[in-house]
Amino acid sequence: MIELATLLREADDLKQDQIAAIQEVIDFYRDSLPSITDFGFFADSCRHAYADIEHEIAMARYGEESDEAYAVFIEGQMRLGYRFAPGAIAQLRYW
Repeated sequence: MIELATLLREADDLKQDQIAAIQEVIDFYRDSLPSITDFGFFADSCRHAYADIEHEIAMARYGEESDEAYAVFIEGQMRLGYRFAPGAIAQLRYW
């Protein structure tokens, strides 16, 4: 809950038109999470939801193609358990 509160605070200082994409991601997970019956899949989906919302906030704040938003994306993917070879992160940036 503390992490969710942090995301809400980060989104508070964005302009209203920047919040639309973030709201779409929240709505997607709000609709899909309650229908999940497997606890492991539910927990994994919650982690994905957090990473996706965090990335949307970074894109709204820094720009969709910014290095900062990309760093937030990579950090979120690594928290989800994805691992990248040293040169792969630079290549993924322009994929």
